[in-house]
Amino acid sequence: MVGGSPQAATPPLLAAENARLPAPDALPRELTGTEIAALLRAANDDGRLIMTALLSGLSAEEIVALDWDQIDLDAGTIRISGESPRILPLSDPLRQLIIRRRAVQPQAAGAVLRSPSGGPWPLDDIRSLVMYAAYDGGLEGADEVTPRTLRHTYLVYLLRQGIRFADIGRIAGRLPQEELAAYMRFAPFQPRQPLEQIELVLPALRHVTG
Repeated sequence: MVGGSPQAATPPLLAAENARLPAPDALPRELTGTEIAALLRAANDDGRLIMTALLSGLSAEEIVALDWDQIDLDAGTIRISGESPRILPLSDPLRQLIIRRRAVQPQAAGAVLRSPSGGPWPLDDIRSLVMYAAYDGGLEGADEVTPRTLRHTYLVYLLRQGIRFADIGRIAGRLPQEELAAYMRFAPFQPRQPLEQIELVLPALRHVTG
């Protein structure tokens, strides 16, 4: 047969789809509860707030942009703007950390996080702060611990509970299609659970404000 065996060629559509999927090792590592607790113990007040927010559904970019007028403590919500607008439930311990932050910013105006100079936090400073906490907390492979590592850990936590993929965006914002496909392997082979039955707070966060 001219051109060789028909089994030798991969269908173009399937080949293109496989090429778009990230390799399994393209995702960050998943932190254990012990590692999360060590990170939070080693962090300063800014770091604890930032890392708890990362482990609650916010991205690093959303944390930097977070303004006091987006937070409703009475309603228990954060209104996220930007590329993935949503209303995020404000659960403890993130709520308690924000209340503490408000006590030192009684005017409750402008950015929630401010650099020592009074300006917005640079993203690079957030990355450095997370890595410093990883080193100070004695985590193995501390140089691998980034804001994306914490966000990945939270996404996997939600998926292992059986959260519906359609609901992930309501908590963590929009994920690129290729990244979403890579996360599918973390979902259990069982019926998906409605968002109301998903525990949104990582067990390792429950004593953050203690």
